[in-house]
Amino acid sequence: MAVSRYRAAIFAAAMTTTQQLTTSLATALRAIYPEPEAQALAALVAEHLLGYSPLQRRMQAAASVPPEVLAQLPALQARLLAHEPVQYVLGTAYFAGLELAVTPATLIPRPETEELVQLIARAHAGRPGLRLLDVGTGSGCLAIALARALPGAQVLAVDISADALAVAGQNAARYAPGVEFEQLDILHGSPAALAPVALMCW
Repeated sequence: MAVSRYRAAIFAAAMTTTQQLTTSLATALRAIYPEPEAQALAALVAEHLLGYSPLQRRMQAAASVPPEVLAQLPALQARLLAHEPVQYVLGTAYFAGLELAVTPATLIPRPETEELVQLIARAHAGRPGLRLLDVGTGSGCLAIALARALPGAQVLAVDISADALAVAGQNAARYAPGVEFEQLDILHGSPAALAPVALMCW
């Protein structure tokens, strides 16, 4: 506890503004990341902790950082230096314009999956009675994005992991409350509630 307070005090003394916080973190991350990636990660962490957009971070470069934010930096920096993905460190990832909760129980949403959402939405727009099944939903990103893109569709998302479903349910409650979830090993069962389905996504 004393060590943690000491490290937090060092951060507080060394970093008093948004720009100083970002620069100091980027400098530390350059030990394991190339310069552009270290800078991008540091900016992302600063924006998350301060609730800033990228533009706000730049405009508030000289603003003082609250002590409670500075106190979080040593632990976050240590996790990043241990090669933990920044999405898990911050507990969020962006997908299809949505800020979703993620944990190690879920995969991190991938940008290329957004293209799949767009393709499905274009192909099935306006189709009545559409029923979609998302297998291995993880964070629920695909099911939630499709439910928003195809508001008339019935969407069921399944996963073998109860921990993943808890995260997906949290995300759906925020963005797409109509999505249904079921804990299921798809290799040893089938979601009868949605059979037959028009489209299955893995």
